[in-house]
Amino acid sequence: MHHDLAASRASKGAAVTQAVSGVSSLKIPDWVKDAVFYQVFPERFENGDVGNDPAGTAPWGSKPTNNGMMGGDLQGVTQRMGYLTSLGVNALYFNPIFGSPSNHKYNTTDYEHVDPQFGGDAAFKEMTDVAHKNGVKIMLDGVFNHTSHQHKWFQDVRDKGPKSEYFDRYTVNNWPISYTHDKDGVLRTKDYKAWFDYAELPVLKTDNPKVREYFLTGKDSIVKRWLRDGKIDGWRMDVADDSNFSADYWRTA
Repeated sequence: MHHDLAASRASKGAAVTQAVSGVSSLKIPDWVKDAVFYQVFPERFENGDVGNDPAGTAPWGSKPTNNGMMGGDLQGVTQRMGYLTSLGVNALYFNPIFGSPSNHKYNTTDYEHVDPQFGGDAAFKEMTDVAHKNGVKIMLDGVFNHTSHQHKWFQDVRDKGPKSEYFDRYTVNNWPISYTHDKDGVLRTKDYKAWFDYAELPVLKTDNPKVREYFLTGKDSIVKRWLRDGKIDGWRMDVADDSNFSADYWRTA
């Protein structure tokens, strides 16, 4: 699934700019104008602490596989900050770092904490502090189009169906939910809307007020919380050109 997922993201143009109707200009932070970004895929950048390696982690430097773990973490980024700044880098864009069972972490199970495999919240704070002391900005990947099918909202929907308080946050076509595997072993279902039909990625109803409150508009929304408490400097919005997002959504963002 993960190899196909990466290919699909590439074909969609994961990092895009969407024109927003009715908005004549966008306020761009001054620091972005002179930013030299370095994209970090944490799981493959540097293994700074073998103590948080998940079971089955391959030896660092061995031939990587699509779905395998190599042990990269945020401690590794902290340790290599000098290398990054020596390149002239002054901004880091991270692929997803939140709780997830995969190496790419676009199937998020917990938006409120950094994955323990990457060192957890403590390693993130240390890395961010070191980055800022070196004049380096931090941008995170906001995967708000879909969750993992293992996210607590969707698990509740799977178990309770229409009785779940989260039922209207997804598009469920049929319940109980069942799954099949295609010829490549990818998990599939017709029982709910999933991104590119990957059953591991149930699509959120982004126009649902509760969904928007959680991710964007609430006092302690995911976007605001990490800007405020996590001391990050910006967000990159995943699959921003997807029709699941209205222009109104991005005006809200």
